[in-house]
Amino acid sequence: MFRHSLGMLCKKFSKKFAGSFSMDEQDIIRRWGTSKSGFSQVEVWDEAAAGYAEQPIPLFEHDPFLQFMDAEVGLLAGNAAQMTVLDIGCGAGGYSIALAPYVKRVVGCDLSPKMIEAACARAEAEQVENVSFICDDFATCTFDDVADGSFDIVFAHFTPALSSGAAFQKMMKLADTWCYVAIPARRTDFVLQELRHRLGITSTRDKRDENCLYTFALAWLSGKTPRVEHYDDVWIDKRTLADAKEIYSNHLVATDLTSEQKAWVNDCLTLLAEDDVVYERIETTVVMMGWHM
Repeated sequence: MFRHSLGMLCKKFSKKFAGSFSMDEQDIIRRWGTSKSGFSQVEVWDEAAAGYAEQPIPLFEHDPFLQFMDAEVGLLAGNAAQMTVLDIGCGAGGYSIALAPYVKRVVGCDLSPKMIEAACARAEAEQVENVSFICDDFATCTFDDVADGSFDIVFAHFTPALSSGAAFQKMMKLADTWCYVAIPARRTDFVLQELRHRLGITSTRDKRDENCLYTFALAWLSGKTPRVEHYDDVWIDKRTLADAKEIYSNHLVATDLTSEQKAWVNDCLTLLAEDDVVYERIETTVVMMGWHM
């Protein structure tokens, strides 16, 4: 794991927006629009829920993001026993459940019904009683039973829910003491990349890279001093061939493919499949940021 110096990150930020970037908070919020990528679609996450539910609950001994939060909050030392936590884009609930024994209450929010169903089942199986889950889009969720600033810790791990200036403002508004994010930047999905390349889809701008820069900039301009660390990660996602055909052709490769292009994608996936399973290798640099409110 490595720690970026503030100077290095600012240099990257300045280079990215040289000649066109105004260091103004409202301008950044306008530029940081809502993502329209396939990864923001409910269907993608519903189809992925079963796989996420099979992943083990993260452990402090091995998980860099839990260690990153613990270094400041003192979770393992018992310093957060009376704290409340919001998990934005909680998925199948892994991090919500992992944190529950060390805090007073955890609320997880996700737009995928299947993810929330899996999260509830896992919490019950783990006999965790101080965690609850809300099936809603973070962008529109009102958190009716929660007053602004009532969460001591608000975090977003690997989620497209935090992909706009408005979402960032909402996260800041809901946080009372700490904010944490983990973004899989410089990400390569090798099957997806090859399919897009062969179809002549040349867009190379990764929304997640921009999310890193915008997150740091807005936190900094809000008067916070983000701590930034990163590490490299590799994993394999697997989907049944039927699920892969549905997800890649309708959502991930592009949302406006012709019927002929969809048929071609499906044929390619059939050739790639092993025993009716498509394996997607993913390589990424995970950027973690945290700041005190």
